[in-house]
Amino acid sequence: MEPENAEIPVEQAAERMGLVFSKDAPMTIDSDELEVVRDDSGRERVVFQDNVRVVQGDLRLDCDWLRATYPKGAGGRPTQIVARGSVRMRQQDSEVLCTQAVFDDKACTAVCTSSPGPAELRRGENVIRGDEIIFDLCTGHLKVRGSARVRVMPKEEGS
Repeated sequence: MEPENAEIPVEQAAERMGLVFSKDAPMTIDSDELEVVRDDSGRERVVFQDNVRVVQGDLRLDCDWLRATYPKGAGGRPTQIVARGSVRMRQQDSEVLCTQAVFDDKACTAVCTSSPGPAELRRGENVIRGDEIIFDLCTGHLKVRGSARVRVMPKEEGS
């Protein structure tokens, strides 16, 4: 029986499977369309649609729809980003596939889920799948919840 929660230690995640970014790196968001909405509290939400691409350092994200929420007074980094549709994140030789990713700037996390089917993290031929993949983007820590499955391919001799 597989455990409900499978946790990979920080050292292994950062070395083998995790994603990491630098909060100091500039973030660029491109899309075919965008709309800015300010709520009653003064926070701005910017909705990007169609061919959305986010780049921060060597971390890349592509999706169909993205909402960036900025703190009151705007400017600075988004406090939350929600990406939906065909979400694909890439960094070095790691790739994440899901239908929704929620980024929390304060917690420095990204939570990836998919419907139907599991969210998936690939690095080469190695694959991690689960109902929810949680990344600590500041440390490389990785946690998988629900139906966790890991497939690790053996290294070839001489590699």
